[in-house]
Amino acid sequence: MQRSNFSFLRDEWPTLSDLGELAEQNLYRDPNTTLVKLRMFGEQIVDYIFAYDNLEEPVEDSQFNRLKILEREELITGEILEIFHTLRQEGNEAVHNSYGTLEDAKTVLSLAFRLGVWFMQIYGKWDFEPEEFILPDRNELNEKNIDKLSKAYEQKLDQLQKELKILKNKQQTISDINLRKEKNKKFIANLALNDDEVNKIKRDDIIQDNSLSNNKRKFIITDPLGTDDEEEEAKIWNAVCDSFRPNECMGYWRYPLFSKRGEDRKEPDILIIDKELGLVVIEVSELTIDQVDSIEEFYQEAED
Repeated sequence: MQRSNFSFLRDEWPTLSDLGELAEQNLYRDPNTTLVKLRMFGEQIVDYIFAYDNLEEPVEDSQFNRLKILEREELITGEILEIFHTLRQEGNEAVHNSYGTLEDAKTVLSLAFRLGVWFMQIYGKWDFEPEEFILPDRNELNEKNIDKLSKAYEQKLDQLQKELKILKNKQQTISDINLRKEKNKKFIANLALNDDEVNKIKRDDIIQDNSLSNNKRKFIITDPLGTDDEEEEAKIWNAVCDSFRPNECMGYWRYPLFSKRGEDRKEPDILIIDKELGLVVIEVSELTIDQVDSIEEFYQEAED
């Protein structure tokens, strides 16, 4: 019988091994379930990282927000970050839209394997050398194995929560964390994704970018800002930036979003893209307004 691609995780993280094997076992009978299991696989790795590095969970605790924290701390970067987001995005589509073809599931399964190898080399055995990923044999999958494995996984969940608490209480040294960051850089430098894997993570990057404009927390501020006084304009711009910093706005861009008529209209508009709040547009004109102190007042409008 073919060995699971995820069996190398069993000694250190048995629930991760179970999730990977469940994803394999469901591959041909239900690709949708495979994608859901792999989303759980990615989420559980993030749980472990937060425990190992004793990180505080975000107020709005979601996989997306956790990944933002790990990215900010430079604990996950590059293609590894993209793989995490792919597992999250594909799993969400599978849960909410019954999404998932066999080819999708095959590619995401191989990406999850790469993620497991990364996790082992960064947080487990740093000298670990993986075997080659092999797609499961369709003829070896059966319902009894799936039921048995599912029950075994459920029985381990209570122990998992206890383990995470213990890990969180262990103090990690700065040198340990810095060493992991260096190992991460080397791993990414040597990571060679195949064409299907590259196309998959790039496709999900596009989906993620498009989701900003479809976010229900999208709102537009049309209060005019701007002045011919460069010093005053700088103060206004800094006020806008300050108002978003508590909300972890990922970046600020000046961008001519709208075409304008007449010389009395000043460009560019201020376009703020916040991965949590959505798109914020502040129209620039010759008028000024008071400093924007907080974004909180816009939350209700954003939810409507």
